[in-house]
Amino acid sequence: MSPASIYDETEKVSDLLYLGINPGRGHSIGWSLQKIIKDGLPDREGPETFSDLLDLLLSLFKESESEWSGSVALNSIDVLSAPLIRKEGLTKDQVETKLYSFVSSICEMDLNTTLSLDLIPDEELSETYNAYQTEIDVFNQSFSEAISLNMENGYFNPVPVINIHDDVLWENPILDDYLALSFQYGQPLIQNMLNGIISSEPIRPESQEPYFDVPYMRLGGPVGNADNRGVLGYVCINLEEIATLAESEPNFFTLLDNQIDEATNILVEHKENLIENIRTGGMPLTNWFMDDSRWLYSAISIVGMNEALKVLINAPLAHIAGKAVTYQLLEFLLNKIESVQLEKSVLFTVESHPSEYPGALMLSESISDTKFLTAATDLSPHHGTELWDALEHQKKFDSMYTGGTLQQVFLSKRLTYHEGCKLLVRRIIETFGFSYFAITPYFSLCPEHGYLSNGEDPIQCEKCKPYTRVDGIIQAVETLPESLKEVYRTRVHLDVKNR
Repeated sequence: MSPASIYDETEKVSDLLYLGINPGRGHSIGWSLQKIIKDGLPDREGPETFSDLLDLLLSLFKESESEWSGSVALNSIDVLSAPLIRKEGLTKDQVETKLYSFVSSICEMDLNTTLSLDLIPDEELSETYNAYQTEIDVFNQSFSEAISLNMENGYFNPVPVINIHDDVLWENPILDDYLALSFQYGQPLIQNMLNGIISSEPIRPESQEPYFDVPYMRLGGPVGNADNRGVLGYVCINLEEIATLAESEPNFFTLLDNQIDEATNILVEHKENLIENIRTGGMPLTNWFMDDSRWLYSAISIVGMNEALKVLINAPLAHIAGKAVTYQLLEFLLNKIESVQLEKSVLFTVESHPSEYPGALMLSESISDTKFLTAATDLSPHHGTELWDALEHQKKFDSMYTGGTLQQVFLSKRLTYHEGCKLLVRRIIETFGFSYFAITPYFSLCPEHGYLSNGEDPIQCEKCKPYTRVDGIIQAVETLPESLKEVYRTRVHLDVKNR
């Protein structure tokens, strides 16, 4: 399902709130690949071979659409599928052929899918899977080639995510292959499990009872989820509109408090309806995988903090006063969500995405003169070119989102991959500890001229399509609402040449 079609099915209740809920369906989910390999699906046995597994997964993704409107995630697919590659006795060419067919089928069926990759077994899986490193390497070599061909043709599904969980990975040549694709096409994304606020253990969580008096980190970021964890629905709050109505900082927080109450009431009702749907057999896949539906989250996202600050204090988010108010807002939001979570016994998560698309749709029906709403608590797209200042500014905000955010490095052109590119990624992760990180290059694709790096090559013809990332997904600019096209046109790209 394309990103735009997901938003078409949601509902905007006002200029202040955008509902990312679908009657009878959740928003996004992560399924346990270990359970699939062991037990299969409700109507199918577990796979005997790698070929069986890929067929089973395509069925799973398709069937999931009737229960979940957004992304369906599988974690550690390279490691967990390796024994089946060995069992079937496949050569690298055979694995590559099967994986290319697999990713092509995902695109042809328009399935919204996220696949995370470990490259080497993490600590939890190492005892069982270390012996399959050859097959893991074959999977990743083949998969990187398959998604490269896919992206070359303008298809960015499935979304690959690299789990950086061990320092040894920096010396892995397969990581170089994936990072080269990131600098060219913006994918894979990076999930930092080394020095941030997330680790690999909760990706495959053990069964336990949730405690509603503490916040939990929802793993997976804007495009993924941990095994058998998901987001039932979200509400995006328009901060710029609240600031306009409030006209002062104290009134702003009073109105925000009211909007959070309305949002949480809507989300609690939606969760109750979905839990009843699971109980009565309306979501058989979810019932098959989920041991405890209390681990399904409801999400609050925000949009337009930069624009709200201009109204409230006549300063942008980049200003020291803007940074202070933003920190105050996130603390307020987290404290409010914690109290609501305890009161209603429902897990909530604070997210930075989805915000860009919902913000654009709210703005399209608003009387506001604002040309666009900046995502969540991001700096303005035309803030400036200094990479390290921008990253330092955003570091604290990133760690406050319980559902994570996506820190992007917007490049004015493709950087031909070399050792310095990997060093840049490593330095950013080790210095700032961002949980979710992406390189977003400025590029176009054309059936006649191929790949064009816009920093070097002008748009050659009307068939050339520029691409950008919106709410974690690479999309053609021509498909976006007008306000998001304006973001693309005005963005100032970050300078990395001197570092």
